[in-house]
Amino acid sequence: MAGICGFYHKDRVNAGCLKEMGMTLQHRGPDGYGEECVQTKAGDLGVACTKLNIQDCTKEMVQPLWSEDGRVLLAYDGSIYNTDALKNALQGFDWRGKGIAEVLIAAYLKWGMEFLNHIDGMFSMMIFDRKDDTLYLCRDHMGKKPLYYYYDTSQNLVFGSEIQAILTFPGIRREPNKKILASFLYHWYFQEPDTAFKDIYKVKKGHYLKIQNGILSEHAYWTIGNAYAKGQKKLITDYDEAKHGLQMLLKEAVRKRMDGVEAVGGFLSGGYDSSMVCALMQENSSKKIRTYCMGFEDEAFDERGYAECVANHLGTDHRNLCINDREMLRILDLVVENNALPIADYATIPTLVMASEAKKDNDVILTGVGGDELFMGGLSIYAALDEAQKNALAGRIIYYSRKIPVIRDMKAFNNLPFHLRLVAMDKNAKAATQIGAVDMFDTIKKMLVAPVENNSFYFEIEDRYPEKNYGARRSLVDLDSYTVELELLKEDSATMYAALERRCPIYDKNVMEYVFRMPYQFKMHGDGGKRILRDVLYEYVPKELVDRPKSGFNIPAERLLNTYLKDELLELSDPAYLRRQGLFYPESTSEIVRDYLKPESERKRKGHFGIMWTFYIYQKWYRNWMIGMEK
Repeated sequence: MAGICGFYHKDRVNAGCLKEMGMTLQHRGPDGYGEECVQTKAGDLGVACTKLNIQDCTKEMVQPLWSEDGRVLLAYDGSIYNTDALKNALQGFDWRGKGIAEVLIAAYLKWGMEFLNHIDGMFSMMIFDRKDDTLYLCRDHMGKKPLYYYYDTSQNLVFGSEIQAILTFPGIRREPNKKILASFLYHWYFQEPDTAFKDIYKVKKGHYLKIQNGILSEHAYWTIGNAYAKGQKKLITDYDEAKHGLQMLLKEAVRKRMDGVEAVGGFLSGGYDSSMVCALMQENSSKKIRTYCMGFEDEAFDERGYAECVANHLGTDHRNLCINDREMLRILDLVVENNALPIADYATIPTLVMASEAKKDNDVILTGVGGDELFMGGLSIYAALDEAQKNALAGRIIYYSRKIPVIRDMKAFNNLPFHLRLVAMDKNAKAATQIGAVDMFDTIKKMLVAPVENNSFYFEIEDRYPEKNYGARRSLVDLDSYTVELELLKEDSATMYAALERRCPIYDKNVMEYVFRMPYQFKMHGDGGKRILRDVLYEYVPKELVDRPKSGFNIPAERLLNTYLKDELLELSDPAYLRRQGLFYPESTSEIVRDYLKPESERKRKGHFGIMWTFYIYQKWYRNWMIGMEK
C-alpha cells in the first residue's frame, strides 16, 4: 500500500516540488518514502511513492523501483494477491528480493500492457518505459484504488493517488467543473472521468492511459459491460451449482485477502454482506478475528445490537463503537479538510471512526461493500424496476398520452403508482432504468447559473449491457457508477486517512465474473434481492439474525443539517456570498434553502434533503479548497 504521485513535463521542473507533492500523501504511507527524477527525451519525469508496511516490506523494497537493466520504472498503490502464481509464470527472471514491484515489472516486460489481465488484486500504478519514452497510468478493474491526473494543452502531465498532490504542483489552476455540478447535486458523486476540478480527471476503472510523444490515449482492458456479455454467453442454469460455486469463490476471495497478514479485522453491520465476509473470515482463521460496528445515540440509526448478535454467533472479538452529534460534526470538518474531492456520502464519518479504531490492532480491514449492486439487493429500486417492467405497455401509453397538452398539464401523473411512473418517464434507451425525480431536476436548474439539460442527470451508458431485465440492467449501471464513485471512494478515503488498508472480497474479479454468469432470477426472487448470497450466508448465520431492512453505517444527517448545521447552511447560501462565487443563482438558491429549513409541513418542495445535503457539502468543500487554499 502506498500513495503515488508525479509529473511528466516538457519544461524543467524543480525537483523540490516532487517532495511537496509526496508529503500530501503521507497519511497513505507513513512508513517510508521514495522518489525518482529522470531527464527523458520528452522532458522531466518525477515519481514519488509513500509506503505503508503490511507485507512484502523488506528493507530492500523501495518504490519507485527500476528494472535491473534500468529500462522500466514502476510505482504502485495497492495489493496483489497472486504474486506466487505470477512468479511461476515468469520463469527465468532473476528475483532480487525487491518485493511485489519487481514481479510487476517482470510481468510487464514479458506481456506488455496485457500483463494487467494477469494481475489479481487492487491497484493504481505508474509505469515508465525508457525504450520508447512511454508512460502508463493504470487502475484496477473496479477502481478500488484511486488515481487522478491533470493534462494540459502543452502536453504536460501531473498525477496522484489524491487530488491534493496534483494541486501542489506549480501552475495548477483551481477552477470548478461547472458542467458536472448538476449531476453531483443529484447523484452525490462525480462520474468518471470527471472531478470537481476543471482539467483534473480520474483514470477510469479497468483502463490505462498511455502517454507517448506528448499524445495521451485511453485504453480499456476490463469493463463491466464486456465481462457481463461474456458471462451471459456461459450461463449457469443449475441453482445449486451456482450457489456452491459462489461459496467456493467467496471463500477463496476472503482467504487470499487474509494470507500473509498477521492482523486483519472486519467491519460488521449485521447485514447480509458484512456478515458473509466476517463469517468466511472467522472460518479461515484459527483465532478470533476482530470485528467493528459503529452506533449512534439516535437509536433509529443504531445497528450495534444486530451486529453483536451476528458476532456472538460467529465467535468474533467484537467491538461496538458509539459517536455523538458533536463528534460527528468534528469528523465532518476533518473529512472536508482532508479530501480535495467533495465526498457527500455521510457514511464516511462512521467509516473513518471505525478505521481509526481498527488501525490500533490491525493492518488490514475487510468490508462487505458491493453486495447490493452485484446481487441486486439492499436498494428497493431493483425490485421496483422488476415490477415496473411488467407494466411496460401501460407505461408507453401514459408516456405518449402526456405529450397531449391538456393531459401533460394535469397533475394526475404524480399520483400514479411508483411502478407505473417508472415506465412512463423519458424513453431514452441509454438511460431507461434511471427514473428521474423531475421536481428535483427543476430545483437544481433553478439553483445553477450554468445551463442544465435533463440528460445531465442521467448516465447514458445502458447500451453497454446486453440485459433486457430492468432491475438487472440498473444494477450494472450502479456497478459502473455509484459503487466506484461513492462507495469505494468513501472507504478508500476514510481507511487511508487512518493508514489502514481496506480490502473488499465481494468485488474480487473472479467472484464478479462468476456472478455475471447467473440469470437475474438467481439474484432477484419476488420482492427480495440477494437471493443466492442469502442462501450461502444461511449456512453460517441463522436467518433470524440477518433478515431485516437494510440500514448500513448511516448517520442522522438530516437532523444535523436542520439543527447544528443550519446556520452554516444559511451562511453558505447567503445571496451576497453566492454572487461572489458565481455558480448559483443567489435569490432562487437562497429561497430554496430557506424553504427546506421550514417545518416539513410548511415546505413547498418535498423530499429535497438529498439536494440540500450535497449543496451543503459542495459549498463547505468550495470554501476550504477553492477560497481557503487561495488565501
